[in-house]
Amino acid sequence: MRRVKTTIPGLDEILQGGFPSPSTVLVYGPPGSYKTIFGLQYIYYGARDLGEPGIYIQIEGYKETLVWYAELFGWDFAKEQKSNRLVIYSFLPIDYSKFELENLNSEVITKLSGVIDDLRIKRIVIDSITPLCLWFNNDSEFRAVLYYLSRTFKEKGCNTLFISEKREHMPEKYVVDGIIHMDITERGDAVFHTLSIEKMIATGVDYSKYYVNLTQDGLQLSFSRL
Repeated sequence: MRRVKTTIPGLDEILQGGFPSPSTVLVYGPPGSYKTIFGLQYIYYGARDLGEPGIYIQIEGYKETLVWYAELFGWDFAKEQKSNRLVIYSFLPIDYSKFELENLNSEVITKLSGVIDDLRIKRIVIDSITPLCLWFNNDSEFRAVLYYLSRTFKEKGCNTLFISEKREHMPEKYVVDGIIHMDITERGDAVFHTLSIEKMIATGVDYSKYYVNLTQDGLQLSFSRL
């Protein structure tokens, strides 16, 4: 089985070398649990170090966020964009109707497919799918949209991350190949960031919680279990 590196130091060892490829993985957690950093690190180092061009799709996000993270970790997004190894798209609330089933193929899938083919895209991050969930009237339509996106990207040989906020009811869990839970744990006056794997297809995984450290280069998984 081919696997794709996550670029998160420590995580590939737990995943027997990385994510099965091609696959779709959900990364979810509460605000401040490093979900966006995870997605950006996956897409940036994949493009810069592994020769795997990527598309980063912001939904209800801010361009300033990318600038701030680039400054924090020394990530040169502009260089990767100029080299056509990184493409960044932003969707605002006014664009959400493009993801409805009757519009999805013409407004989103066809356009992304063209970019994927032209630039030989291998990695895709959608951050975050939660606003789309709130847009749709029912879970079945939302699941169908995610299914068609996931299937299309897999057929193109892409590995995709869906990033989502933690909610009581999460239908997206049923249409992905893997689930990574990022969380924040308090012990007395101390606060720890953690990561646990809830599901990963065709992979024998340890379901323990691991500490996540923030380094000058991004996230790093500690082998010390919580």
